[in-house]
Amino acid sequence: MKRLIVLFIVVCGWVSGCAPRLAHPQPLTSLTIDTLFTGKASIRSLAVGPSDIWFGADKGRLGQIHLATGDITLRQIDTLTSELRSIAMTRDALFVLNVGSPATLFRLDMANGKETLVYREDGASVFYDSMVFRDDTHGVAIGDPVGGCLSVIQTNDGGHHWTKIACSRLPQTAAGEAAFASSNTCVSVKGHDLWMASGGQKARVFHSADHGTTWSVVDTPIRQGETMTGIFSIAFADAHTGMIAGGNYDKPTDNGANKAITHDGGKTWQLVSDGQGPGYISCIQAIPGSKGKGWVTVGATGIHRSDDAGQTWRLLSPVSDLYTVRFASPTVAYAAGRGKVVRLTFR
Repeated sequence: MKRLIVLFIVVCGWVSGCAPRLAHPQPLTSLTIDTLFTGKASIRSLAVGPSDIWFGADKGRLGQIHLATGDITLRQIDTLTSELRSIAMTRDALFVLNVGSPATLFRLDMANGKETLVYREDGASVFYDSMVFRDDTHGVAIGDPVGGCLSVIQTNDGGHHWTKIACSRLPQTAAGEAAFASSNTCVSVKGHDLWMASGGQKARVFHSADHGTTWSVVDTPIRQGETMTGIFSIAFADAHTGMIAGGNYDKPTDNGANKAITHDGGKTWQLVSDGQGPGYISCIQAIPGSKGKGWVTVGATGIHRSDDAGQTWRLLSPVSDLYTVRFASPTVAYAAGRGKVVRLTFR
C-alpha cells in the first residue's frame, strides 16, 4: 500500500498586515492518500458500500475492493469495448452501465453474484453518462440527446425493469448541448428532486421535483459555448443547496466561471470564486454533515477543499489524475482515476 501525506500549516509571523497575537490559531490541515488499487485501467465510476468499494472501468471490467482485507476482485461484466462509466448500488444489487452504443445496463445480484442484462439501447447517438438511485427502489440514468432531448431511463422496481422517458415530457436540448461522462456525477437526487447538468454549447440544469414526471430547465453562468465546456459535475448537499462545477476541459488551468452554487434548489445559480481555486473540475462532492459549507473537488489541478460554500479553496494535493470521488464519512472519501483507486483521509 502506497501512502502519500500532504500537510499544510498556516503560520502567522511578524509581517506587515499580520496580527502579532493569535487568539484562535489556525489548525493543521492534512490529507492522507492511501492507494488501494493500481493497474492499467481508466476508472470514472465508484460505488461505496459498507464493506466494499466497487468501480467500473474500461474494457468492460468491474472491480471490487474488500476494505477489511484489501483483496481485489476484477470481473468481465461486458464486452472489451465497453466503458462502465456509470455505476450505482442498492441494498440488494449493483448496477453498471456502458457509456456507448449499444447501451447495456447490467444488474449484479449481491446475494448470488448473478449478472442480468436489464436494459439495452442501440443507436448512433446513444451515449449514457451517469446513473444514481434515490432509494432501493427508484433509480435513474441519463445520457446525451436522442431525438432532441436528453436520454432519461428510470426504474421503479429496484432495477429489474427500466423505461425511457419520452421526449415530449422533457425540455428540448439546444444544438451542441449534451452531458458529460467524466465522473458519473452529471445527475444528482435528493428525495423526489432530480437534477441533470449539461455542457457544450449550453450549460444548463434540468430539474424535476417529482422524480421525472414534470421538468423545468434553467441557464447557468458556467463557462459554455465550446464542445468541451460546461457543467461536468453536479451535487446537492440537501434539497436547497447544491453546486455545479466543470469549466473547459481543453484549458485545464482555467478557473474562470467554472463553479456555481444554488440555495433555492437549482432555480438560480451564482458563480463562486470566479478566477480562483481549482481549474477544470471533473467531480465535486459535498462533505457529509457540513450543511452545504464543505465541498471537495478532483480534477486537472489537484484535490481542492472549501469549507465556506465555495467562496475560497485550499489545494490539498496536486494529484491531477483523479476523475471521481465519493464520501464514506465526513473524514473519509474514495477517489479513482487513471489506473488507480485511493482512499482520502481528511484530518
